[in-house]
Amino acid sequence: MAQENREAYIAWLREKLENYCNDDGSYEVYWDYDDSITPDQLVDAVDNWKSEGYTSPESYLASTLYDTVGEAQESQLYISILDDLDDAPDEVRACWDESTGIWDDLYEAGYTGIDMNLDDLLSNSSFNVNVFFATEAEENFDMGSIVHAFGNDYRDPRLEDVDAEDFDNALSYLVNQQGHSIAEVYGNGDNAFIRSVREEIDENSSEAMSELCALVRMDGQQMLDFIEKRNEAKDSLVLPKDYATMGIFNQWSGCGGMLDIQLEKDAVLPLSMVREFQIEGVRGDTNLWGGYTVDEVYGLVGSAWMPVHYREGTETGVKEDYSLALDKARGADAIEAHGSDEPVSLKAAVKEARAASEKLAEGRVDDSPARDDHSIV
Repeated sequence: MAQENREAYIAWLREKLENYCNDDGSYEVYWDYDDSITPDQLVDAVDNWKSEGYTSPESYLASTLYDTVGEAQESQLYISILDDLDDAPDEVRACWDESTGIWDDLYEAGYTGIDMNLDDLLSNSSFNVNVFFATEAEENFDMGSIVHAFGNDYRDPRLEDVDAEDFDNALSYLVNQQGHSIAEVYGNGDNAFIRSVREEIDENSSEAMSELCALVRMDGQQMLDFIEKRNEAKDSLVLPKDYATMGIFNQWSGCGGMLDIQLEKDAVLPLSMVREFQIEGVRGDTNLWGGYTVDEVYGLVGSAWMPVHYREGTETGVKEDYSLALDKARGADAIEAHGSDEPVSLKAAVKEARAASEKLAEGRVDDSPARDDHSIV
């Protein structure tokens, strides 16, 4: 083809690219409102981007998405340009027919490839994430600290067997962060938060391993940001008091409490305490975590997973003196603080009330007037 005709042909292709591509010369993918990245795709990107030589999980996702939809998108671009060819000058059509590489010609005209529009797809995507918290001491205790220190649905803690290190767990941290002492969990003092912590403990059916769990909803970009921030472990996760879903869960046995701790203020927990997280909906054969997810155990509605945000840095001086707290739970300080002859748990009080009611019903309470007053029918 003559050089003059070739220049006209490339100029015509450049005009078409300006019509169909963005300012960078890329043909953009436009996603429907219900298109999304699957949990498996996200986990695959997070797990493999480094080993596959990509610069980020996003670049890995863009590459794998191209393998899925990229060729179809470029076919669409090709067909659009081909339809316009009917109205092109004769010399342009002749050059098109003579070309041995249309895509090479398009690249020469300024085409740069497919723009997967990944930001839009990430925004469309939604993930229900179970975030598990633990202290270093708690992990060293094989995640048994919460049950050992506070008991569960069938036994109260044996305080004579508990030491201060057992209190160094994520549930204790939350109690302290909310402005309370863990001695209150054992004593008679009461408010909505402490009561919900007691009920969570009393409903926890796990015999040993348990962990503090928060249910969080994130879009795709928030999910990737969370993973990056968790790896950096510099900032804090903020769980809003008005709608956070938190409680005790055992992913290994598939059980836990009611996930209904009622916060007094926003829970601010260091990202360095995020021991692990699960993304709901990952196929069993690609589940990185094993065990059971919260939704597999409880079958909760999607609104149980709620948004979160971050706070720069971490709070200091949150943990109380656990030795002193243990002394209060065991002895005179707890008795005086809570106005009782002995520190009791909510569960113990319920048991005592039931026993008294049964005795009264049977007329066997020693000082009951029902024993001697025959006017009572």
